[in-house]
Amino acid sequence: MGTAFNVSRSTVREALNFLKASNLVYTVPGLGTFVSTEPRLPKPLYLSPENIRDVLQVMEFRVGYEPYSASLAAERITEEEIETLVSYAERQEINVSSAENLAEFAELDTSFHALIARATRNTLFSHCFELIREHLLKQQVISASYAARREKALKYHQQIIQAFRERDRRQAEAVMREHVRETRNAISALLKEDREEDREEDLKEDLKEDPRENRNGPKKPNDPEKPHDLGKLHALRTPKGDPVREVV
Repeated sequence: MGTAFNVSRSTVREALNFLKASNLVYTVPGLGTFVSTEPRLPKPLYLSPENIRDVLQVMEFRVGYEPYSASLAAERITEEEIETLVSYAERQEINVSSAENLAEFAELDTSFHALIARATRNTLFSHCFELIREHLLKQQVISASYAARREKALKYHQQIIQAFRERDRRQAEAVMREHVRETRNAISALLKEDREEDREEDLKEDLKEDPRENRNGPKKPNDPEKPHDLGKLHALRTPKGDPVREVV
C-alpha cells in the first residue's frame, strides 16, 4: 500500500489507526486488516449555538482546552503559520473601530483560533476545535458587536503572536487563558442581561392581562434554567455603528 500511494509505512499505519478508531476497518492478528461490514461512526455532537446551556458548555471547554493548545503551538508552530496569524490580526485591526464588518471580524477571530489548534500538530486538538467551530463563530459574532470586545480580542491576539515568536509556552498559555476567561465572562454577562430582559417583558405582559398580579409581586419563572433563544442578542446592535451599550 505504501508503494501504491508513494507514502511511508508510518503514514499507512497512521491512516489505518484512524480508520480503526472510526470503526471503518478492523484488524485480525495474523490475517490482516478488513473493511467493517457495519461501520459504527462516532455520534455527532448535538450542541445548539442557540441554547444558553450549550453556549456555556462550549465556553467552559475552551477555558480548559485552548490555553494548553496555545502552549503546544508555541513550540510547534511554523514561521509561515505565525505570519498567517499576523495577517489575520492586521485584517482585524482594520475592522476594530467599525461595526460594519462584524461577520468578517468574527470569521478572522475563529480562523485565528483554528490555526492555533492545527499548529499543535495533534489530531485530537484540531478535531476538537472543528467540533465547536460553529458555536465559537456564533459567540464571536455576538462578542464582536461591541467595540470594547473587538479591541480586547485584538490585543490578546497580538500578545499571543508575540509569545509564539519568542517560543514562550508559558506566556502563550497564560495569555490564552486570560483571553478565553475574559470572553466567557463577557458572554455570560450578555446572556444574563438578555435573560433578565426576557423576564421583565414577561412580567409586563402578565400585568397587562391581570393588573392584580402586581399586588403579590413579580411572578417567579416556572423553570429558571429553561434555555433561551440567543437571537435577541443580535438585535442589540444598532443598524449602523456600535451598540448603544458595551460590555467592558
